[in-house]
This record gives sequence, C-alpha cells and structure tokens, in this order.
Amino acid sequence: MLRINEVKLNVVADKDDIINKTAKILSIKKSDIKTFRLLKKSIDAREKMRSSKNKELIFSYNVAVSLISKKLEEDIINKNLKGITRFEEKTFDPKIDIDEDKKNIRPIIVGFGPAGLFSAYIFSINGIRPIVYERGDKIEERVKDVMDFLNGGDIKVNSNISFGEGGAGTFSDGKLYTNNKDKDGIAKFILETFVKYGASDKILYEAHPHIGTDKLRNIIIAMRNDMEKLGVEFHFNTKVNFSDKVYDVGDENEKVVNVNIKDINKDNPVIIAVGNSARDTFRELVDSKFNIKPKNFAMGFRIAVPQTIIDNSQYGEITSQEKKALGPAIFKLVNHINDERSMYTFCMCPGGYIVNSSNYKNMLSINGMSYNDRKARYANTAIVENIVIEDSDDPLIGVKIQEDIEKKAYELGQGKIPASLYIDALNNNTTVMQKLEDILPYPSEVFKGEITYAPSILNIYDDLKLSYSIKEDFISTMNYFNDIIKDLISDYTVVAGVETRTSSTVSLERDDNYMCNIKNFYPCGEGLGHGGGIISAGVDGVRVAMAILK
Repeated sequence: MLRINEVKLNVVADKDDIINKTAKILSIKKSDIKTFRLLKKSIDAREKMRSSKNKELIFSYNVAVSLISKKLEEDIINKNLKGITRFEEKTFDPKIDIDEDKKNIRPIIVGFGPAGLFSAYIFSINGIRPIVYERGDKIEERVKDVMDFLNGGDIKVNSNISFGEGGAGTFSDGKLYTNNKDKDGIAKFILETFVKYGASDKILYEAHPHIGTDKLRNIIIAMRNDMEKLGVEFHFNTKVNFSDKVYDVGDENEKVVNVNIKDINKDNPVIIAVGNSARDTFRELVDSKFNIKPKNFAMGFRIAVPQTIIDNSQYGEITSQEKKALGPAIFKLVNHINDERSMYTFCMCPGGYIVNSSNYKNMLSINGMSYNDRKARYANTAIVENIVIEDSDDPLIGVKIQEDIEKKAYELGQGKIPASLYIDALNNNTTVMQKLEDILPYPSEVFKGEITYAPSILNIYDDLKLSYSIKEDFISTMNYFNDIIKDLISDYTVVAGVETRTSSTVSLERDDNYMCNIKNFYPCGEGLGHGGGIISAGVDGVRVAMAILK
C-alpha cells in the first residue's frame, strides 16, 4: 500500500473528490485504485490566514491506497515523489497464548475509568476473568446522581462527575487525542474498540477526535455488558482500602461498601487504576509504604466565550455549507511568561458547558463538558499554570494545595460555581458591575449546574505561597490570547473557578514489568501518574494487562 500525505481540498469536498485528487497526485487513473482509506483529516487554514484574497478553507488529508498491481505501486515509490511513501499498518495483537491451568488466576482491578476499563477488556478477550471494584455506581445510576446534583441536589461523594463507571472522562468532552506517538498501535486499537461499540468511525482519522459525554456512556455500558458475558465480575459501590486507617469521605447515606485490600486474595495481581481525585486512596497508599512521590500539576480558571467568536477568529467569513463541514472551531494556546513558567489552555470544549465536578463535601472544582453534537452556544477552556512541587519531601503536598483552594472556592461560591463576567472580575468593586444573569442567557447556555456571582474570583489563589501570582499571570495571558483570538475578552466573556484537577498530584513509581515497590501491585493510569486523558490512560491499562498476561 501507499501513503499519500497532504491531499488538500476545500472543506466541502466529499470522499469521491478525495479519491480523484489522490489519483491525480499519483498520476494514475481512478480505476487504478483498488482500496482507499482515510488516515488523518485536519483543517489547514494557513492559506486563508496568509492572504485576504484567498478565501478558501481546506482540509488536509493523509490517505492510504492499494493499487491494482504491486508493480504500479513500486513504480510510484521509485519516483521518490514528495509526501508519498510505503504504508505499513501499525497493528496491535491483544491476544496471548495462555496455559489453561493459568486461566483460573483472577486479577483484581481497583477503579473502572479508562485504565481499568481497558485492562479488564484485555483480560476478558484472553479468557481471563478479572474482578473489578469501582467505588462509584454504574453509569445508569451515576447519570441520575450527577443530574440530580447539577440541578441542586446533594452531592453523592462516591457517585459524581469524578467517581463512577467510566471515570471522570465520562462527563467531559470525550476527547480522544494524545500527544504520545502510537508506536505499537495500542491507541489505534482503543479507537477501533470504541468504534466497535458504537462510536463514529470518524474518530479513526480526525485530527482531534471526540465522542461526547452522551455517546461515551452508551459505549462503556456496551463494553461492560460484553465483559460480563465473558466472566468479568463487577462490584460497583465498593471502595477498596489500602490501609487499616480508612479516610472516609462518605456519610451514613452512602451505599459504598469498604473492602480492605488485605481481605482480597493477594496471590492474584492487583491493578491500582484509581483516578486523580482519589485523595483518600493516595493517603492510604502512603500509610502502607507504597512509594508515592509528589508530582507537578497545574491550576487556574476556566473561561467561557460565545462559540461564534472562536469560529470567526479561526475561520473568518464562511458559508453555511462550510460551517456544517467544519463544525465548531477549537483552539490550543500557550503563553510563555518567562523561561521558567507558562500558562496554557487545557481541555477546551467547543459548544460545551462548565460543570461543577466536585466529589468531596465542602470543596469545589470545575470542568468542561460537551455533548457529541457540540451545539451549545458557548465554548469554554481552562487556562492553567504549572505548580512545581517535585522537590517537596511531602508526597501529598499537591493534594493539600488542591484541598485548600477548593475549600476557598466552595466558600466563595456558597457551594455553587463561583463565576463572574471577566470585566467585572478585573475591576472587582472598583466599577459598577453587571451581574451575569443580566447579560447572559443564564444559566443554560454556559453552565450545567448552579452558580454564584463572584467578581472576586480572580483573587482566590492569592494566599498560595508562590514566588509568582497566578492572578497576574492569568490576566497577562488573557491579554496575550486576546491578541490571537479577537474578542476573546468581551462583555460576554465569563470566568469561573476553580480548575484544579488537570492531572494527578502524585505518582507511584514502577519497574520495567509495571510493578511498584509492593509485590504484585501494578499502578496504572492517570491517577498514579501514568497517563493524561482517556487515550493515554487506556493505553496504559492495555500495557499493564499485557505485561501481567505475559
């Protein structure tokens, strides 16, 4: 097969147009193409941005084709044409030959986010029946708990946006891209698995694929149902404790059943796949002499702006047909403040909402969420700055910083999301302030959940003992970003806080066999420092399961 890079066409072109352009590039007839496949599709707006005379927006495609004869393929390769190479498929084989007498071994998986999901899936298709413990509820019940909370009900500390089947990514944009190179084809395998269970095959080639929270839920349910048929045993509402000292975050109304790891058969391998919000588990691991280390993380705010502002900045004036083909625009920006630090966008959600992602009582954190169609009128993104803590002797220093800030946010918002118009936050108590509800289609176009008007939101990090000011860095970053995206700062720009859960604050080191310092225990996924999103956490789950199988 041949790989052809940068097949460029107007965004409204269809598959037949792409095949015709490919044949033209190869100087062959369309009928010479035996099979055709899209490998990657990304927008290329450079020409439009470069010249106002060129109004064309284009997609750039990477494609793979096989031709009617190997000789014809060889002739083309021998011409050494730019952007044309042999295509070698990255394939990952998830199957391993296992002795029948070893199939009675039952690995234990603690946590059923992306890492736990794919480690369980790998075991199941190899005839191994793992036992999965998830502190939260299954998705069917978890959705009800989350919606009840967002509509003003009490938080369920073990069934919420952070905890429960599918992990935190189940209630986000469902973004499926990663910066890691897919050298072994595992990321492709994960995407193909999602397609098998109901995702659009567009995620296999789009540059920034996403599923959306509404679609992802059904996919995870379908995967779980198939795994149950293969003998995987699920225990929801069951928190596993790793020490005799239990850091209880629930109350008498919680359904969670606590299970001590000492009561589980430790002759079987244990995968620890908790998420980055499992602070009580982190404390238990420290107590039990697991080699927990502090890790840098990032905190900041989340802004929301009308999606039309982002679209106009990225696309300019476009036709309705082009708008349909392009979908809502996204952006990813970084402001290098100096040689030592920067602020950057994180988890940008086009056509989405800001949600209260709290999972501990009397603490508040937020996140962004989009449905599959991304049709909400506002876009939102976190803008965050790194907190450097790796030199600390306290493995839980990052947890303590997060908790301190989240308690302040809870108090500021009176249990609701503290938010303000950005211009009000800039001029806190120095000008006449316009309340959110007086200017926005409050609250349904920006937020899912209740909010409190808080023009002092930018001051929330002031008490942190840092050598720099997150507030001042954020303001300078907003000004810098506004030079790139016109009207990012406007009368309609909203700022909310706090964004604290960008990544885990701890890591649990492991050896070349993925085992940590405690025999038979395998840290896995984002929560313990070995992933950063749905795909990378899922990839880690696959790798850990394969290592155990081998």
